[in-house]
Amino acid sequence: HLLRDRSFAVDMFQGQLRSVVQCSRCAFYSLRYDPFMYLQLPVVRQDESLCESLQDCFAEFSKGSELKNDEQWYCEKCKTKVDAMQHMSVYKYPPLLMIQLKRFSMGPSTLFSSSRSRKVSNLIKLLGTNNGKNNQVYDLFATVDHRGYSTNSGHYVANCLDFNEGQWYRYNDHRVTAVQYDQGPDKEKFPVGPDNYILFFQRRNTDDGRNTSSHML
Repeated sequence: HLLRDRSFAVDMFQGQLRSVVQCSRCAFYSLRYDPFMYLQLPVVRQDESLCESLQDCFAEFSKGSELKNDEQWYCEKCKTKVDAMQHMSVYKYPPLLMIQLKRFSMGPSTLFSSSRSRKVSNLIKLLGTNNGKNNQVYDLFATVDHRGYSTNSGHYVANCLDFNEGQWYRYNDHRVTAVQYDQGPDKEKFPVGPDNYILFFQRRNTDDGRNTSSHML
């Protein structure tokens, strides 16, 4: 794959997913690894309750889904389509991690439903937890916010951190303004809120001695 599609963007953003699909009849399973350029994380659990943190979103992403009815899986051992369970997890994180929060879904009467456009509260709290065996540390450096009730309408605003200045800037059409973000008891300056749609993280070199806040995935 890398020999065919190698580029700067691939080197920076591409990670690897681990997918396991298991037959419900004979327990035979298939294991595969697929590249990804960004992760799409659910903000609502399967029971329709709201994920309270980004950690919850990762847990829901890895929980597993049933493959049945029209989505049945072909089992090589049973030689037929069967109900199965699929589990996804991140096997390899990239240097730059891009996360899209799945705030919208297909509705019964409209193309998109705004029922998923709810706040993931305490989002900043997850960024100090561990969601991987390698304890890789990431810093949030940019967000894209969507202000509106569906993907058919609304407005996009970008927020980006200048690492040299330690200053966040908001990019709203042609207007660029410096913004001070104070959240949490430690007054950490991260633009995490209900409008976040895409989050960008940079993997930190733990040997470089940078004195910035730690964000583990």
